[in-house]
Amino acid sequence: MRRVKRSAVLEGYFGMHNVGDDAFCVVAASVLSERLGFDHLAVVAPHDALPILPALARGMLPRSARTRGHVRAATVAGKLRHRLVLHTGGSTLRQMNQRRCDEALLQRTGSISCHALSVSVGPFRNCADEWSIREFLKRFRSISLRDAASFERAKAMSLDVPLSRSFDLAVLAPDHMQTVARRSQRARPRLGVALRLFESFEGGSIEMEQRRILGTIGLLKAVAKLVDYEPVLLAFNCHPSKGDVGLANMIADEMQAVTPCTVEPYERDVSSMLSAVASCDAVLAMRLHAGVFAYATGVPFAIIDYHPKCADFAESVGLTPELVFAGDGSDLVDQAERIASLLSNGGPPLLSLDTARYMALEGFDLLGAHLDG
Repeated sequence: MRRVKRSAVLEGYFGMHNVGDDAFCVVAASVLSERLGFDHLAVVAPHDALPILPALARGMLPRSARTRGHVRAATVAGKLRHRLVLHTGGSTLRQMNQRRCDEALLQRTGSISCHALSVSVGPFRNCADEWSIREFLKRFRSISLRDAASFERAKAMSLDVPLSRSFDLAVLAPDHMQTVARRSQRARPRLGVALRLFESFEGGSIEMEQRRILGTIGLLKAVAKLVDYEPVLLAFNCHPSKGDVGLANMIADEMQAVTPCTVEPYERDVSSMLSAVASCDAVLAMRLHAGVFAYATGVPFAIIDYHPKCADFAESVGLTPELVFAGDGSDLVDQAERIASLLSNGGPPLLSLDTARYMALEGFDLLGAHLDG
């Protein structure tokens, strides 16, 4: 009997030139093809804003709107055409927006079915956001959560939906990238540093943001007094206005008199940034997925805990509290010996990567079991 072709819409925080979200897109497309036999995936973003993807996946939105409401109409039309919507990636389900309201209406009319793959739920700003996300999720067919905190929040919502505790999909990235460079013997160990501007774009204390940046620079200079090392500034987001390249260049300039830095900007090739992380001897990660990539490639790392998702990930892999630095930057300048030790001696034992990969794939198995439900 002739096999029915399977297609779906991938919904998430895509098209924003961010490595972490793009890794979700690449990995989800690859696993959906190989494990569940999907033939085509339409991604909710313009195609030229997406990373290099497997051939079955393409962006479905116009690059620019011809009329008011054009992008919104294209999103709704695409979801109606494919009828199956797969939410995946990161910290997306914290509050409702117009796209989710449109999708909720399509669910209520039975026009589409929705599943969630390795998502975070919350943290919420207020009870109204929590209630609206609960109403949105209660019509999903299956939901897999990437962290324990999200899993507990989803359970507390008493959703009549199959749930599973999954893992961050980026741990599967090395299995789906063509080339991943590994560390080689060098005269000077390499420290990857992935910082971002958060408060400048998301709101909050700019003074704290500046303290964090200055604290990081102070830390990098202090490490140079203990170890002759090579700092590599990993610009995980290349968005023209909200990206990390300007910050990375500024830090490199500040470090020039102490030790020259290399800046590695993301340019739509997830495997290239994964290789940049894998080539390091240790990583200092404010960007969560710098830590996830380090974990996935066996590189020792420390995390700057600026957001609850950082502590959630650290706890999930068993990273010791001594390697989870305060998000306000207050303790960064005191961490030089710990970073020097990571560069020279490696890090503590963590959750088996095989276990993390198995958990990540469980979300796809839950999806497969309920695709026709």
